[in-house]
Amino acid sequence: ATSSSVLQRVTYPLLSKLSDSSEELKAGFRKVFTWACFFLFPIYTMLFFSAREVMVVLFGSQWAGAAPYLALWSISGLALSVYSLFINSFLILDQTKLYMRLSLLKQGLKVVVVFITIQISVFAVMWGVMITTLITGGLYIAFSCRLLCYNLKEMFQDAFQPLVASSLCGLVIALLGRIPTLKNSIEICKLLTYVVITTILYLGFMLLTRNKTLFEILNLLPKRNTKL
Repeated sequence: ATSSSVLQRVTYPLLSKLSDSSEELKAGFRKVFTWACFFLFPIYTMLFFSAREVMVVLFGSQWAGAAPYLALWSISGLALSVYSLFINSFLILDQTKLYMRLSLLKQGLKVVVVFITIQISVFAVMWGVMITTLITGGLYIAFSCRLLCYNLKEMFQDAFQPLVASSLCGLVIALLGRIPTLKNSIEICKLLTYVVITTILYLGFMLLTRNKTLFEILNLLPKRNTKL
């Protein structure tokens, strides 16, 4: 929830400056979305596949059993972070009534889901909240894209490279966890291995596929003075 609120607050003033032109506003949202996907997808993917190692390293071995909860939270966190970006469109385009209706629907669904699942188990509540977040997030994004004239094909194109690269990283982490040498090592070693390999693999994939966002980031870095 923290990452989503930060993203929403940071991007709102930037995007609100583009409200006079629908084309510029759409281009601005696409830029924000592609940058968000570039950073969020690999982070949450690694968090999902290394949930046990993260819990043990941060809180100790007694918390290893809570890893499935962290894995579910990572899915909800990614969905929440992504659709929070699109909430700004309702505010910028003065569609607060529509936003309020969707918010009431979201809260109503959560109350019903929690009321039903709490009688089963805490894990069932987590599943219910995750599914509710995905459904309501999809509604926020669908209505926002309609306001912005941002179609599903364009959205898929913008998210495609980070999605493929992150999925590849997740697969590699899952396979690495089966290697006996790594499987039997201490959790901090496993986690550091996952972080290093994921970073190299992700950036390598983006470099090979000439990802536009990566080169935009590289252009922002200070250039070394080559003069003697």
